[in-house]
Amino acid sequence: SKNGKISKLGLKLPENGTYEVSLWDFDSEQKLDSVMVTNSDSSKFNYASITPRTITSGKKYVVSVNTTNKNYFCSTGTLVGLFPFTSGSITFFDQREDYLNSVGFPGANSRTNLYCGIAGFVFQAD
Repeated sequence: SKNGKISKLGLKLPENGTYEVSLWDFDSEQKLDSVMVTNSDSSKFNYASITPRTITSGKKYVVSVNTTNKNYFCSTGTLVGLFPFTSGSITFFDQREDYLNSVGFPGANSRTNLYCGIAGFVFQAD
């Protein structure tokens, strides 16, 4: 991984609407930023800008989308053996999910065969 900045948070969901996408510090479980993202085209990722956040190499972060208690299963397949993997300057460690009544840190590591809504981000390495 490399140092850099996250400038946008986004999502891909099967139903249009506006959803909160959050950036979290993995170790402290503290929310670093969040933004409301309008999902206007379910066939692609939709993003909203945030004030660029510095990302430190070697530190873990979580990007989550709150689907307001809707369970979206976009695809099926196995996650076993998928994580960790590296794409460009980012290492992905796992998929997480939680069933909460309000926005909160997604604490559960999900290795089931169901994929929920997908959170995304735009990262630029230094």
